[in-house]
Amino acid sequence: MSIEDIICLKKFTLLLGDGRSKKQVLAGGHYDGITDTAKKFIASPRFRWASSPEEVDLEIFELGYHPSSDQAFEELLARGLEEPTEEDVLRFGEKYPDIQLDSPVVFFHKANLWPKPDGSLNIISLFRPDGERWLACTPFGGSRQLNWNNQFVGRRPRKKSALASAA
Repeated sequence: MSIEDIICLKKFTLLLGDGRSKKQVLAGGHYDGITDTAKKFIASPRFRWASSPEEVDLEIFELGYHPSSDQAFEELLARGLEEPTEEDVLRFGEKYPDIQLDSPVVFFHKANLWPKPDGSLNIISLFRPDGERWLACTPFGGSRQLNWNNQFVGRRPRKKSALASAA
């Protein structure tokens, strides 16, 4: 793989733990649709949610080929990025709604995969069928091929927020 195959698109900062609930942040995302599986995952106690303020720096990159889930996750780690959390997905979708209109945005929160009834393990992602904004659970794992135009998200190491320092 050459450097031309890896493209860094943008960097973003989010504030987590601002006291709002999952339901409030989800409503603030103004999605055209949310899959039933994603709704169940978000409502579950397994969905991680920050309890104190912290800033998170996210970086989006694309790969110039059809990677497997494992290849894309390995690239995330090779770039020095950490796994995003599920909360990152909701807050990103709310704060940067137009990004997913370019191409699907994949958040590899591998530490907390959501099982669907068919046994597949899933991550939360943002996609745009027919130009609409959707939040969905997407299968993750192994050699499953992903689209070449997906945008992959990872976290840069965290820094303390000004709110947390003032407390």
